Amino acid sequence: MFHGQLLHPNWISSEKLCFVSNDGRHIGMLSKVTSAHSVVFDVRRLASLPATDTSFINGLVCGPNEEIAIQTTDDCIRFASLKTLEEAAKSGIDDNFDLPSPPSTRLPFACNQLYSVTFKCQQDVSRKSHFLVGFQANSHRLCLLPWSSTPGVEGECVMRSCSSLVLHSDFLLITNLEHQLITLPLSLSYAECKCSYIYRC
Repeated sequence: MFHGQLLHPNWISSEKLCFVSNDGRHIGMLSKVTSAHSVVFDVRRLASLPATDTSFINGLVCGPNEEIAIQTTDDCIRFASLKTLEEAAKSGIDDNFDLPSPPSTRLPFACNQLYSVTFKCQQDVSRKSHFLVGFQANSHRLCLLPWSSTPGVEGECVMRSCSSLVLHSDFLLITNLEHQLITLPLSLSYAECKCSYIYRC
């Protein structure tokens, strides 16, 4: 199941790595297990697409509270709790590995890169907003979806002419086709928080 190249690796913690199988059908986890006399690395399946689902997993990113966002080739986004997936996988029952049916939550297009981005709004009480940000390289477009969106919510294209995207600890760094660097701070003032989606496609 996990032979060959592993796709979309994501560090969950210093001891856990989540990834997608080479065929795009399964999600696995590599865990470091330490005992008094040895260190063992455990590889196990966490979840799989149901046999009736003809799509493939083409994106995976870890977000807040150890949740993951899973993108499939039909542009659907599934949000899942790693703890829930781990507990179901420990049962060993095949049906428990099936990912739930996708909600009507999707990005406007399939993305080569996915990021979990948290913006902090500096108001009287600091508030955090979590987003799934995606970048499609061939069309140079950037899209955004609120994390753990309720069914029926669709992501939006928020910027065109992007050439690269990197998440820094304090900034979202974007370059465009005019060779300009755009730095979007992750800590925003109250006025900046009110002006969300500065760019729209």
